[in-house]
Amino acid sequence: MTDFREHKISFENTTSELKYVIGYKNGKPKINDTVVFRLQSFCYTDTQLSWIKQGFKTPQKLQYNQVIFNIAEL
Repeated sequence: MTDFREHKISFENTTSELKYVIGYKNGKPKINDTVVFRLQSFCYTDTQLSWIKQGFKTPQKLQYNQVIFNIAEL
């Protein structure tokens, strides 16, 4: 849970925010005599912009943010 920074925020009911990046790269791997064109996707958490409100760093909150990230990956 040390990846999440503590911030004072103006939204009183918000306890955390998970920032993530989704993208893709083109690929052209050669397999035997064939060149395959494909997209390779990626998704990662931006630990510099993600935050959690002080006093809310709990295993349950970490699990909640993990579920949000898993949905983003799908």
